[in-house]
Amino acid sequence: MFSLVISLFIFYKYRILRNNRTKIHKNLFIATTVQVITRLLMYIDENLDMKIIGETEYLCEACIVLLEYAKTAMFMWMFIEGLYLHNVITVTVFQEYSYIKIYFYIGWGVPLVMVMIWVFVMIFGVVTSGCWFLYSRLPHYWILEGPRYAVIIVNKIFLLNIIRVLVMKLRQSRTSEIEQVR
Repeated sequence: MFSLVISLFIFYKYRILRNNRTKIHKNLFIATTVQVITRLLMYIDENLDMKIIGETEYLCEACIVLLEYAKTAMFMWMFIEGLYLHNVITVTVFQEYSYIKIYFYIGWGVPLVMVMIWVFVMIFGVVTSGCWFLYSRLPHYWILEGPRYAVIIVNKIFLLNIIRVLVMKLRQSRTSEIEQVR
C-alpha cells in the first residue's frame, strides 16, 4: 500500500512522467490501491471485532462488490499493460495516442459491466439474505473469475510473442551493443 501511494505520488508529481505508458501504470496502481484499501477495511472490521461491515448487510455487500470491481479492474489494467507493450514492440504502425481512451474504457468499463452482471445474478438468482460470505465458492463466481483467467492466458501469449520478436530483432542486428545485450 505504501509503495503504491508513493508510486502514484511520483507519477502525478513529475511532468516528465506524463505519457500514455505511465497513464496505464497509474490506472493499474489506482485499481490495486482501491482493492488493497477495501480488503484492509474488511480485515480490520473482522479481526478487531468491530463487526460494523460484517453485520450491516448492505455495507458488507457493497464492500464485496467494490473489492471484486477493483480486482477485476486490476486484471483488465494488467491486460492493457500487456496489450500496450505488445503493440509497441510488435506492431510498427501503432499510434499510441489514439488508443488511450479505448484503454480507459476497457480498464474501467469492462469490469463494471462484468461486476454488474455478477451482482444481478447474486441478488436475483443466488443469495436471498445476509452478506455474501463464501461467495467465491459459488459457481456464479466464474462470471468474474473466467475473464480474469483469460486475461492471464492472453498476457502470457503477449509475453511469448514479445520475446519471439525481440529475439528475432537481436539475431538480425550485429552491433557490439547488441552483443552486450545478448
